This record gives sequence, structure tokens and C-alpha cells, in this order.
Amino acid sequence: MATLQELTLKMSQDLTANQRERDGQLERLERDRLAALHALPGSAPVLQQHARAKADADAARTESLAATDADLQAAERKASSTREAELRKADARMREADAATQKTRDEAVEKANAELKADFDRIDRTIPLGAANMFARQEAQRKRDEAVDAADRAFLKGSQDNKNQQQDDLRDALAGEVADSRVARDEANAARARAEGIFERALKTADTKLRLDLDAVPGASDVQADFDARKARINDESHRREEALFAEFSDAKKKIGTANA
Repeated sequence: MATLQELTLKMSQDLTANQRERDGQLERLERDRLAALHALPGSAPVLQQHARAKADADAARTESLAATDADLQAAERKASSTREAELRKADARMREADAATQKTRDEAVEKANAELKADFDRIDRTIPLGAANMFARQEAQRKRDEAVDAADRAFLKGSQDNKNQQQDDLRDALAGEVADSRVARDEANAARARAEGIFERALKTADTKLRLDLDAVPGASDVQADFDARKARINDESHRREEALFAEFSDAKKKIGTANA
């Protein structure tokens, strides 16, 4: 027995095939209609005007969609450039922060070494050579080493903080690019939908005018009536096939449910 996923996939494929069959039949019917209309005396000027109106609508849609694609590409390039600029700034900030962290560490070590030298000088002046002098010098050295160790720990922490900040900046830059690109794509999709809507309305207007103009052409009403009847039959047959597919899908789902109960 087929799984629900397999049934759903087959249902989608069958619906697509049904839609394609309907579209193919309507395309052939439209060619038949135009051929029949062209055969009527006096129809040529009307049909030529209709063809020009459709061509103009298609050209306007093509131009609008091309402009939309160009705007989208420009917006995505800008988003990418902005991200690259932010990355360069983040790298520069990290280098500056690392330099400051290194400088702080070097100054702390230099200060500890200077204090050690001063302590040695003081010890040698005030404590005679011997065990006391040695112990005092060892204590001074220990104090210096602790200061250097503290400076090294601060340096390592500062370096890691700088790296973490850079990573945050990188993520922010990438997130900004994604957000800007999403806005650009949404705007492009809306622009495409507007262009398609304008195109469809232009076609409907052209078709309506064609019907009105054809009223003055003898025999055109009979051609159009035959076209309307055949179109209705094609749509009805497609609708019945679709209903049958849904009924078959529903029955198959119930069988799966029963088998799994």
C-alpha cells in the first residue's frame, strides 16, 4: 500500500497533468477560433487591432519585469557591498582593539620591569648582600612575575573579547545583508504581481473590445458562440477529472487510516 507521502506526490502530479491537458486544449481551441475569425470577410482590421493591443500589453509587461529584475539585482549588489563594507570595518575595529590590547599589555610589562629594577636598586642600597638581600630580591621578582602574568591574562582575555566582538559584527553584517535582500525580493515580487495584474487587465480589455468590434462582422457571433460552448466543455471536463482525482485521493487516505488503526 502506498504511503501518504507517495499518494500526495501522485495527487500533485495528476493535478498538474490535468491542468496541462486543459491548457493545451484551450490553446488549440484559441488557434481554431482565430483561424475561423480570420476566414470571415471584414475581420482582418479588427483582429489586427486586437493582436497589436496584446503585443503592446506583452511588451509593457516584459519591460516592467526587466526593470524589476534590474532593480532587484541592483538592490542585492548594494546589500552585498554594504555587507562587505561592514566586514572591512569590523576587521579594522578588531585590529585597532588588538593593537590597544597589546599596547596595554606591553605597558604593564614595562611598568613591572621598571618597578623590579627600582626595587633591586633600593634593596641593594638598603640591605647588605646576604640571605636577607636574596630573599628581598626574590620577593621583588615574584611581584614582577605576578604583574606580568596578570598582564598576560588580561591580554588573552582582551584578545578573545576582540575576536568575539568581530564575530558578532560579522553575524550582524550577514544578517543585515539577508534582511536587505529579503526586502528587495519582496518588493520585486510585489512589482511582478502588479505587472502581471496590469497585463491581465489589458488582455481582458482587448478581448472585450474584440468581442464588441466583432459584433459588426457577419458570422463572428456564430464563431464566438461555438468557441464559448467548446471552452465550457473543456473546463467542465477538466473540473470533473479534478473532482475524480480528489475523490480517489480521499478514498486512498481513508484506506491508509484504516490500515494503521
